[in-house]
Amino acid sequence: MRVVTLINKKGGVGKTTFAVNLSVGFANRGYHVVVLDLDAQADCSTVFLPDSPHLYAGSCDFLTLPDQEFSPSTLQTLLEPVPLRADRGSLKILPASEHLSTAPEVLQRTQRFNVNGVLRKRLALSDTSGIDLILVDVAPAWSIITANGFLAADLLWMPSDLSMFGESGIATLLDFRQQVEAQLDYSPSIGAILPNNYSTRTRRSRDGLANLRDTFGERVSPPIRNSTAIGEATDHKQDIWTFDSKRRTNGPGDFELVLDFLEPQIAQEETP
Repeated sequence: MRVVTLINKKGGVGKTTFAVNLSVGFANRGYHVVVLDLDAQADCSTVFLPDSPHLYAGSCDFLTLPDQEFSPSTLQTLLEPVPLRADRGSLKILPASEHLSTAPEVLQRTQRFNVNGVLRKRLALSDTSGIDLILVDVAPAWSIITANGFLAADLLWMPSDLSMFGESGIATLLDFRQQVEAQLDYSPSIGAILPNNYSTRTRRSRDGLANLRDTFGERVSPPIRNSTAIGEATDHKQDIWTFDSKRRTNGPGDFELVLDFLEPQIAQEETP
């Protein structure tokens, strides 16, 4: 099983879009996928549970439940199934809601000696049998909750919108990763940089993609090209394959190329 966190310290780079489409894409390929929504805005939960995301406090409960009440079965109990068009793998979500905004205060009071490592510890204690991939969606603003998502990961997948701000968000995160590694003798590996909103027509996109490839080399995935259909799919609370089932745009094909690129990472036994 792999724990992968989608992260960039800049907002608006497409983390939720990647979380939705990568999780559905891998599930459609036969993997058993769990999404952990650690963003109090609950955008990912709203896509997958459009009728009543506010009723769930899954990720908040998972983090803040008293130690004496936590058990290996807690994770499986809190997961909500997500329907899929393809009957191959499976997809479940540990949903977020506005309740998650109360979690930092609870953790500081109850877990003060390990406040940033609660998620990693509880995943290690959980029954994760039958799960191939846990995909964690975190907020861009650094917080106790984001730190938990960062430290729980085996791999980091970093979306970037090919602007100088998207790249600076990655650079800031990498600096923090080095500090963590120096202090804790552990830090998640950089699995992939995921270029988003790419356009061959703009110099900014071309230069941004070239800069990422110069810096990160083979860790840079094929880009997701600019497409209104991708944003509209999320607005309609659908993945790109459901929204564009007739493949009239580049969205489904672009995400399939990214899945091809990432799939070897989640199939490996050890972190590359």
